[in-house]
Amino acid sequence: MVAVGAAVGAAATGLGILTKQAVSAYSAYEQLTGGVDTLFKTAYDQVMQYANNAYKTAGLSANAYMDTVTSFSASLIASLDGDTAEAAEKANGAITDMADNANKMGTAMESIQNAYQGFAKQNYTMLDNLKLGYGGTKEEMERLLADAEKITGIHYDISSFADITDAIHVIQTELDITGTTAKEAATTVEGSINMTKASWENLVTGLGDSNSDIERLVSEFTTSTETMLSNLLPVIENILPKLSVGITELAANLLPKLPPIISSLLPALVDGAVSLINSLVSILPALLQAVINVIPSVLSGIATIIVQGVPTLIQGITQTIPMLVEALASIMLQIAESLPEQLPVFIEQMLTLIQDLATTIAENAPILIDVGIKLMLALAEGIVKSLPTIIEMLPTIITTIANVINDNMPTILMAGVQILMMLIEGIIQSIPVLIENIPKIIEAIVAVWSAFNWLELGSKAITLLKNGIVGMVSALKGAGTMIFEAVEGAIKSLPQTLKNIAANGIKSMISGFMGMLSTLLNTVGTLLIYMVQTFGSVSLKDIGKNVIQGFIDGILGMGGILLKSVGDLMGNVISKVKGVFGIHSPSREFKYIGKMCVAGMDDGMEGFGDSIVNTAQASLGTLKANVTGRSMMGYGNSQTFNFYDTQTSPDAIRRTFENTMTFGLAGGI
Repeated sequence: MVAVGAAVGAAATGLGILTKQAVSAYSAYEQLTGGVDTLFKTAYDQVMQYANNAYKTAGLSANAYMDTVTSFSASLIASLDGDTAEAAEKANGAITDMADNANKMGTAMESIQNAYQGFAKQNYTMLDNLKLGYGGTKEEMERLLADAEKITGIHYDISSFADITDAIHVIQTELDITGTTAKEAATTVEGSINMTKASWENLVTGLGDSNSDIERLVSEFTTSTETMLSNLLPVIENILPKLSVGITELAANLLPKLPPIISSLLPALVDGAVSLINSLVSILPALLQAVINVIPSVLSGIATIIVQGVPTLIQGITQTIPMLVEALASIMLQIAESLPEQLPVFIEQMLTLIQDLATTIAENAPILIDVGIKLMLALAEGIVKSLPTIIEMLPTIITTIANVINDNMPTILMAGVQILMMLIEGIIQSIPVLIENIPKIIEAIVAVWSAFNWLELGSKAITLLKNGIVGMVSALKGAGTMIFEAVEGAIKSLPQTLKNIAANGIKSMISGFMGMLSTLLNTVGTLLIYMVQTFGSVSLKDIGKNVIQGFIDGILGMGGILLKSVGDLMGNVISKVKGVFGIHSPSREFKYIGKMCVAGMDDGMEGFGDSIVNTAQASLGTLKANVTGRSMMGYGNSQTFNFYDTQTSPDAIRRTFENTMTFGLAGGI
């Protein structure tokens, strides 16, 4: 949070500075464009085009260009009889000449601008600022104009500011000064830096202008920066080797001389350091008091920052989470894609590293062991010296821990149950893997076991243990009394402490379970009340009545359809039967069907006499049946049945059976 807060603060500070610069630059831009519009009128767009390109032609920002051009344009326009378009061309040439002169001759741009402003007022005292070989007098200016006339054959009038600017351009061209700004902007470090600086100033100004072409300004700044870096990097590449050589030579020459210098300066440094420490110690109380006094204000300020800034920070972080997740997903995808190829190499490198580390540890084992023993001895000595204090504080520590456990027993038990369930689940899930790897584990244990000389190690361990016990006897004698007293006191108070812990823990558990039971009973009671209220508002009698009535209404509503469907079905069946048997009238069809059914029944009943008798006996229940000689005739073969009963005559039994069979046959048909 501190790091994020610092980053946010730095970003906010930078943003505030940039905003202030943009507002200031755009305010100046508004004033300067107003001046250009007033002076050049219809040639305003022409001047603004030159101003926007001045970052590479003159190494000036648009604001600096407009500030310069308005400083002398009134005299220039007047010397051209109000021709603003011609004045715009002349002004651009003059500003380019100024920049070329500054780059070539090393003169400050401000000095050259002051000289031109003086020329516009017929003041020539700063002509020598241009370093063209002419002094700062009117006569020297007249000589410059004459020399330019010799070169071009054109007469230049000293009373015309336009002629003066043209003559200076001719002389600078003759001296190979013209065009150096644009050339150096593309090829030299200083020129490209000036160009980049000017393009940045244009970009900052454009940030405050709602009508600015931001894309163009950004592109110009980017191009300028690329040009600057292309010019700067070769210089850095040349510097670094020489710098390394220079540092090496400096170290070789300086280091031998350092010991005597340090020896001579050391006493004074020590005295100075002691004096400084004494001074700091003397002012330390006042300094601490001042810090204490300011702490409330600092804490209040921090609290204000947290209250006002943290919600905004959290909101910003929340808004960036999707991008962060997307970026992480992309990174994980790339890792997953490269993992099959890179993982074997990585594992091989890690194994090599582990082998090298093991070799190094083995080579330095005596030193490490010696240091470890000394460290353990020092630690033991410190513990022995601190033992009285530890024993004195132990009851308080134990009481505090016991109170904490007592107060938090339900929470601890609940967390323990959850952890235990998680461990059990994890162990159960890991059992197949564990079983699968048991052979490898056993092989590794056997290999490790075989690699050690256990007899030798055991002998050394016993010897070390004996020496340690002998060495600890004296220490134990001195501390024995204190330990015994502390243990005795702890044991005496332990039953009551455990009793309190157990009582409070059981009480808390019972309270927790009772609370859970109460909640469960309340929930069940509420559910039952809800069910009773819900079903109590419904009449089951009405529901049953409505269901049955709906069923009856449905059947009645389908009566016509049902009868029609049955009639159609029977008509289709009769048609099929008549077609199969060649029947043409109802009398003939039923006569034939009946005749065939009786004959078929007679054939079918043959051989089933016993089954029919048994069935009849089981059906009649109270009758006793025996086979006799009375017969029941039909078509084809015949079968005879006799029925005897003490209370029923054979004729009655026969008629009952015949009626039953006739009804069955009719029902079958």
